[in-house]
Amino acid sequence: MANAENVDRLLSVKKMVELTGLSESFFRVGWCQGRLKLPFVKLGKAVRVKQSEYIKWLDENSSGSAMKAGAY
Repeated sequence: MANAENVDRLLSVKKMVELTGLSESFFRVGWCQGRLKLPFVKLGKAVRVKQSEYIKWLDENSSGSAMKAGAY
């Protein structure tokens, strides 16, 4: 069994909306149209994103120095 410290937390679309200020439709439409290169996991009807993938996506798609410096 994996160590609890090594388990990647799964974020909901709602949580990502809270963290980024982007709309829920930004994520859902982006995935449906294939424009959003953020891997996700479907659990039944729920969509989740690994926190590590979310942070990587933010780093790759941000231009702010605070994001590049890891201040998130």
